Formats: sequence, structure tokens, C-alpha cells
Amino acid sequence: MGLLDRYLAKEILLPFAAGLLFLTQLLLATQILGQAQVLFGSGVSLRDVGLVILALMPYFLGFVLPIAFVLGVVVGVGRLAEDREVVAFGAAGLSPARLVRFPLLLGVALAAVSLWLSLSVEPAGLRFARVRMNDIVKRNVMNDVRGGTFYDQIPNYVLYAERARGGRWENVLIHDRSNPGAPVLALARHGRLEPVGEGQDVQLVLEEGEVHREQEQAAPPGPLPLRAQTQAQQGSQGAAPAGAPAPAPAVAEAPAGTADAQEDADASDDQYAVATFGKARVIIGLGTALTDRNGVSRGSREQTVADYRRRVAEARARGDVPDALRWEGFLQRKVSAALVLVPFALIAVALGANRRGGRAFGVGATFLLVVVHYLLLRGGEVLVQRGNLAPVVGLELPNVILGALGVALVVLMNHRGAGAVR
Repeated sequence: MGLLDRYLAKEILLPFAAGLLFLTQLLLATQILGQAQVLFGSGVSLRDVGLVILALMPYFLGFVLPIAFVLGVVVGVGRLAEDREVVAFGAAGLSPARLVRFPLLLGVALAAVSLWLSLSVEPAGLRFARVRMNDIVKRNVMNDVRGGTFYDQIPNYVLYAERARGGRWENVLIHDRSNPGAPVLALARHGRLEPVGEGQDVQLVLEEGEVHREQEQAAPPGPLPLRAQTQAQQGSQGAAPAGAPAPAPAVAEAPAGTADAQEDADASDDQYAVATFGKARVIIGLGTALTDRNGVSRGSREQTVADYRRRVAEARARGDVPDALRWEGFLQRKVSAALVLVPFALIAVALGANRRGGRAFGVGATFLLVVVHYLLLRGGEVLVQRGNLAPVVGLELPNVILGALGVALVVLMNHRGAGAVR
């Protein structure tokens, strides 16, 4: 690297780093404030917040890198132009086009880094952040139940505990209205919620209680939604009718050496059923209680290259060409967004060398350039989805257009300083 390249590096990298830091902090602050209810809940630690932020960093860098890079080049070269140093380079016999070499090399290097982050690191980071946020929401729900207060944030369930401490409840009442025609009321001496897997489910664990269910009028008595598990055979209440149904096999089997609690009902009224249990477990889906709180939802950017190719192959196998083009477009969009740093380097040098604009012009030109690229990229994506262009052509066309514009601006800049070329 020559003396001029090192000089340009010092002028460009400082505003580039400052812009990268500022824009990243801005996006992080926006994300944290948007998820404040979850990230500052009762079941969250500083380690959880730090891991979520670290996992989301590659995703943020995909948006921030192009803007910070253009800003760094425009401000850095613009400073040289304002101080007439570009004129001095011409007087020393250096072509204005010589200013392009370092920004172009930096753009190529950053494009390679951005491509790696987008295709390899970002999907894993988003997947980890989504799973971690799911776990945080579950822990918040487990700790949000307060003694002496009805809790109705879980869809179709109302929970009440006389006392609650450390996620464990005493003297519990639960109303299950997931089936409006046959509501269930469960009473238990002890209870708690436990996380289950990476999805939306949690496990409700109740001990020493009973379940009351009013059967549906138009159908024979069905199984209870709670599967009772006991450490010893429980006594029954009332006379059990012939053919009384067994509890639903919705959750794990009772451990060895135990027996399921038996359902008892009044023979004179088969519309009501009661079951006692020693220990009952039921899987509850948090549903909207989780999806509404977790801002890191599953999306196309979470897919790896292998996932994109698999989805394209599946879509083509079933003859769904629009869906195949859509998934090909998602992949090509990531590639295009990374490679745009190369034409950005050419345009940024030409804009920065315009000494009549000043730094305000440089900042405005940066955001204008980013907006133009987004509009071109969005237009190409629409053409791809309509089947007018192949994904590679439609989504790389913005880079070709901006690259041609950058070359034209550099040639014009070099022509204006032609007397200094040697």
C-alpha cells in the first residue's frame, strides 16, 4: 500500500467506523425499546439481553455496512477536496482516478465480509435470537403469575394462585375454555409452568387436585383435557358410569409404578365429570402470548443457502413456479445487497471529490444513494416475482446500473483533471 493509499485509509476509515458505530447503536436501541416488555421482564438476566444483542448483530450489519461505507468514503474524500488536496495531487502528477484504488479495494473486502455474514452468520444468529426470545417470553409468563391475582395472558386459560413464589404456586385454580362447549375447572394444591422445547409450548404441572368438566350436550362425554398422573391409585368421588372415558393421552405417560387417576361421574347426570389426581401434566400452547411479544419472528432471512435451494427444489417439484422464483429472489437479494458495496465505492469517490458540495452534501448524497439502490432493488424484485426477469438478472440489475453510473462519474472526474494525468 502506497503513501497515498495509507493517507486515504486514515481519512476514510475514521468516519466509516464512526458511522458504523452510530448506526448500529441506533438500530440496537430501536430493537431494545421495541422489545422492552420482554427484555426487561421478570425472568430476564443481563446475560440474556447480551446474547440476544450479539446474535442480532450480523443482521444489523447487513443494513449498516453499505450506509457507513458510503458515508466514510464521501466524507473522507470530501475533506481532501475541501482542503484543495485533490488539486495538489493533480499538481504532483497524480490522476484524480488514482483516488479510486483504496476505496474500491475496501469495498470489495467489505462486500466479501457482508456476503459471508448474510449467507452464513446471519441465519444462525437470527435462529438463536428467536429461540432465546421464546425462552425469555416463557420465563416471563412463568414468573408473571402473582398471588391473589387472576392471570389471563395465556390464550383460553385463566390462572389464579393464592400464593406464588419463585414460579411455584399454592392453592391453584385454572379455568380452561379452549373448548367453549365443555369448559374445565381444575383445582390443585400446588402448580407451576415448565418450558418445553423451542416452540410455543409450556407444560402445566398440577399436584394434588381435581378436575371438573361439564360435557357437551350434543355429543357423548369426551376425554378430559388434563391427563392425571398419580403416585398411587386415587379414590373416586361418586359412582362411575359404565364406559366412562379415560383421560386424553395429550402428554407424557405416568412413570413406572404409578396409575392414572380414574374419572368419576354421577350416574344420574352424565353431563358432568370429576377426576381426582395426584399429579397432572398438560401441554399448553402460548400462541399469541408468545408471537405477539417475540419481535424476532421466523422469516426468510433465517434460511441458509441450503434451505433456499431446498425450498426452490420443492416448489419446482410441485409445479409452483411463482413460489420457486420467490425463494430464489430471497437468496439473490442477499447477494445483491452485499455486492452493491463495489459500485458504491466508485460513486462515493466521485461525489466526495466534488468540493463545492461540502460535508452536508456528502451526508445527503449518501442517503439518497441508498434510497435509489433500494428502489432499484425493489423494482427488480417485483419483476422477478412477476416472472419477467430471472432472479439473477432482476436483482443484480441495480448493481449493474449503479456500477455503470459510478464508472461514468469516475471517467468524468478524471477528464476534468486530464491535465494532471501522466
